[in-house]
Amino acid sequence: MIKLVCEKVVTLKVSSICILLITLCVSFKVSSQNVMDSVALQLLEHKFPVDVYNRKDITWEHGAYSVTVIKNGKPSIRSTSKLVNAVVPIKVNLQARITKDLGVTKVSINCLAEFFTDGNLSIIPDAKSKYMKADAIVNIIVPDVDMNCEGFKIPISAQLRSLVSQNKYKWEKAIKNKYLNMWKS
Repeated sequence: MIKLVCEKVVTLKVSSICILLITLCVSFKVSSQNVMDSVALQLLEHKFPVDVYNRKDITWEHGAYSVTVIKNGKPSIRSTSKLVNAVVPIKVNLQARITKDLGVTKVSINCLAEFFTDGNLSIIPDAKSKYMKADAIVNIIVPDVDMNCEGFKIPISAQLRSLVSQNKYKWEKAIKNKYLNMWKS
């Protein structure tokens, strides 16, 4: 029953959401935390893009590679009175073409890699402020990953960790702005 109600909540304004949540808590005798987690989960499922990140021609010592990150399953939500924590399973696809000049000839090798991990997102709202404020924290664990280059293995974990650290602030800022815009009437 809550799932059906939450799907409708996505299109309602904030004031309507608050009234609906209070009604649900009283009607179904469920804690407000469970209802808020359900609403947050529905928002995440419907508003979080399937294509999380896509970038081409990232330079590294062997040439350039492309990375695509897609949502890979249902997210989960856990919240407390101070933060909302979401875990989004993701699949990362990497492609590269290594071209080496051997003097008399050029050799081109196609490389591929794929791995699965979780993207962890924490939103920390500041309800004490006169205006709506929040902070966002993004954590992505990059496991040890090798590119399979037609039988040769080339490590790429260090480059991926660098990519995450270079973009972390930008991603956190974008998520924070999306969260704050969600509450504007």
